[in-house]
Amino acid sequence: MVSIKTTAVLGLLLAIGWTIQAWGETGPPDVPPGSHTALIPPWFAFNIGCKLHELFSFLAFVTKPPDAYVLDLATSYWNSEVAYALTKNRILDCVEEETAASGGSVSCETVADKLKLQAFVVCRYMESGKNLHLLTKDEPTKGYSLTPHGALLTDTGDLRDFMLMINGNVRFAWRAITTDLMKDGGKPERNSGWEIAFGKGIWPWLREHPEEEAEFDGAMKSLNPTATGAMILDWVPPSKDAKFCDIGGGVGSMLGEVLKHYPEMTGIVFDRHEVVDRARSHLASLGMGDRTEVVGGSFFNEELPEKLANCDIFNLRYILHDWDDDSNVAILRNIRNIAKNSTNKDSKKVVVVMDQIIDTGAHSFFETAKSMMAINMIANNPYGARERSIQEHVDLFKAAGYENITLGKNSAISFVPLRTIESIVQVKF
Repeated sequence: MVSIKTTAVLGLLLAIGWTIQAWGETGPPDVPPGSHTALIPPWFAFNIGCKLHELFSFLAFVTKPPDAYVLDLATSYWNSEVAYALTKNRILDCVEEETAASGGSVSCETVADKLKLQAFVVCRYMESGKNLHLLTKDEPTKGYSLTPHGALLTDTGDLRDFMLMINGNVRFAWRAITTDLMKDGGKPERNSGWEIAFGKGIWPWLREHPEEEAEFDGAMKSLNPTATGAMILDWVPPSKDAKFCDIGGGVGSMLGEVLKHYPEMTGIVFDRHEVVDRARSHLASLGMGDRTEVVGGSFFNEELPEKLANCDIFNLRYILHDWDDDSNVAILRNIRNIAKNSTNKDSKKVVVVMDQIIDTGAHSFFETAKSMMAINMIANNPYGARERSIQEHVDLFKAAGYENITLGKNSAISFVPLRTIESIVQVKF
């Protein structure tokens, strides 16, 4: 347990950090209520928190016997399975509803009865959920209530869909890497863990399964708050009235949030034709219908829609890591070609790539998580998809015909660290 004194010291450091942020940091021209930027700590507090986490993690590692460490490693999927079960079976939702109604806690037997589940099993899972800090337990009454972490996995939380997606069908794609893809990957019809497990690639499979596609959309949306909040604070657009074009932008979650903070900006979501109606609906629900357009198509077409010609910002978030090098070169070349058709010759155009860029010198636990995400790309996407280093991004832009792409001063390419696991590679035209 962390002592009260330690907690007080950490709280003081965070308070100092927030003060420093208020004095010295600049942000977007407008910060509306409910802005995702509220999720982002100031750089001072972020770096202190990361260093402390690394220290405590190291101490936990070196003080645990090797056999205990390996046993924990071997059974680590049990943790996510418990979290998945509590989410999938709406156990956490039931706890939230019952405790809100009573103002207290709720027994595991009551939860099982409400959900028509087996109390013997539910009680074991809820006890494990307590040990995973998703639930708390009042020992005198044996009743449970939600923690802030558990609340993230309810209908009203932000990470429910991600938990369901990443622990649902995705796990079969991971196992297919081990059993098949690692031995004979890259062959037709065996081009990803997903293709081996389900008989076709993830995108056509999702189109045939609307429920899972909606879950995927929700999972991507759930990743939006922290990543977008960090981008808005740490990345500076070429102008405050730029046209922000989110290439492969899904339903427009990121575009909508960026435009909230930049009232003079307009934007376009460019994605598959199947996504267009959902994107228009989402942006309209944000009151952004008059400042945005949704354009359907494929970024693999050599001639991108002419409406993209006057984009100032070509945003590629979670796009390049989905594809092999040749596919990415085609995407970047197509963007470069359409940008040449711009009628606004004074525009300062940029390509912004946001992914979990590896080997950036980030804190060790971030680099560990990035290495896992790199495997997740292999599991779900065509062979060759992965998280990439800065140098690998340099190579892609060079191959796509962009000029002055070198690692050094006065280069068109630059690296932008963010206060989250993602970071940005930006290229000026």
